[in-house]
Amino acid sequence: MKIGVMTLVGIVIGLVIPQVVETHADYVVIQTGGAVILLGYALIHVEIRSWKLMNEFPVLLAGLLLVYVPYLR
Repeated sequence: MKIGVMTLVGIVIGLVIPQVVETHADYVVIQTGGAVILLGYALIHVEIRSWKLMNEFPVLLAGLLLVYVPYLR
């Protein structure tokens, strides 16, 4: 059941996020990639109680950089 729900959520994210980012972003592919990384990690870690932020920090930082750095011209 969880795999099915996560698959559907992933498909919806893959369809909705590019449209939302496209209205606010100049670099849609890069910024959508960053948003998908961040949301994918959120989906993975929702039910994991013992994960440590410092272990995941490089991936979270990469996602944030991909989303926000193109705005800093």
